[in-house]
Amino acid sequence: MNLKQVPFWTSETIVTSVSIGVSVTLAIAILLANQWYSNRRERKKLTCEKIEAFYEATISYENACDQLLTDIQLMKYKRESGYYENDPFVYAQFENALTKMTMLHELYFPSADFDPKAYGIEKMSIIWAANSGEIARKTVNAEEEFSKSRQYVESSSKHLRSLCLKLMREHMV
Repeated sequence: MNLKQVPFWTSETIVTSVSIGVSVTLAIAILLANQWYSNRRERKKLTCEKIEAFYEATISYENACDQLLTDIQLMKYKRESGYYENDPFVYAQFENALTKMTMLHELYFPSADFDPKAYGIEKMSIIWAANSGEIARKTVNAEEEFSKSRQYVESSSKHLRSLCLKLMREHMV
């Protein structure tokens, strides 16, 4: 009995193997490209959400600053001794906004031009003057301190808005 030996690598098996190899390679390439685009889209979406949160925190900060100054101007929380207290809710809103901006800056936008120390409560000199009793003792010019504080709030608001706009332009979707 003489059996012809059939070679293992016939043209059919080669074509089938090449087809399978190309199909698998193409499927893996498409899967990797899809994953890369999905990750990129999600990163951009997350970045946009964080920019939006930063912008909302700046608005909250600006509103709290404005409310603190307005309350002092109206002497809304003046005690009988002449000293002044801040509205605890508005002060907490101020602190929370500043903390949130700082956190977002440190985690997501460390290269942005933001220094949390430049936005502290001590930058509004009228608040210190009112809380320490300097206004009650008339050792400071309240109108001048109020004007300086209002100018500070306006300049910091402009800076924060331009920072947010810059972040939006840098990270456009």
